[in-house]
Amino acid sequence: MFIMLLTFNIIWYNQSRDLNLKIANLRVGNYTEEVRPYNLSYKYVNDLLYSCDSDMLSDRIECIVDNNIQFKFITRADSEELSVEDLINEGGDCESWATFYESIASYYNYSFTPVLIKLNDESFHRFTIIYDETGYCYVDMTNVNCVKYLFDE
Repeated sequence: MFIMLLTFNIIWYNQSRDLNLKIANLRVGNYTEEVRPYNLSYKYVNDLLYSCDSDMLSDRIECIVDNNIQFKFITRADSEELSVEDLINEGGDCESWATFYESIASYYNYSFTPVLIKLNDESFHRFTIIYDETGYCYVDMTNVNCVKYLFDE
């Protein structure tokens, strides 16, 4: 498992005001031993994936995140076994949704990197970075920011 620890400052834009948030630890790595991908065989998910069919990673991932109208946030225990049906119908926390988007990345054979930020001694935040040879997307629950690579021809 690859884990990198960094110390840095994040600027977080929240409802028209800037907040400087000092982050003590950032863990970036492949958590495949701990992450249990979802089985995506569920009508809502199949319809979502079908409606977001595109050859470009950025277009596809932005469409999936933007059109996930079933998003609900609830805090879940890290040890809780959760099906995709439970996530869609009942909701989940940042780790649940990151795992959902990582499962979609795997479905499309995209690479992904889980990111875990320690906010304080008791709180963490989790999101993912999905990427391929065309670019990458930061995916954080209902927020997505994609970057397309520019190549000289």
